Amino acid sequence: MKTIRIYSDESRHKNERFLLLGGLWVEEENIPMIEKGVTALRNRHGYKNSSGKHIDFLGEFKWTKVSEKYLAVYKELSD
Repeated sequence: MKTIRIYSDESRHKNERFLLLGGLWVEEENIPMIEKGVTALRNRHGYKNSSGKHIDFLGEFKWTKVSEKYLAVYKELSD
């Protein structure tokens, strides 16, 4: 029997008429590949702090955080 992991999230603001529900269904054998890809994405879009140390792109991926500055990160994540 195949194992599938489901990652989902919902979004609704107070007094809004609509609720948005999104999700991904991922077969268990693909989890390591996806985790490796997200780790690489965080590394590619990281930055160097004032000491010159590389810091990966941190934090939760939230669509409300999409801005001109981070648009490329979210496009790459969705691709």
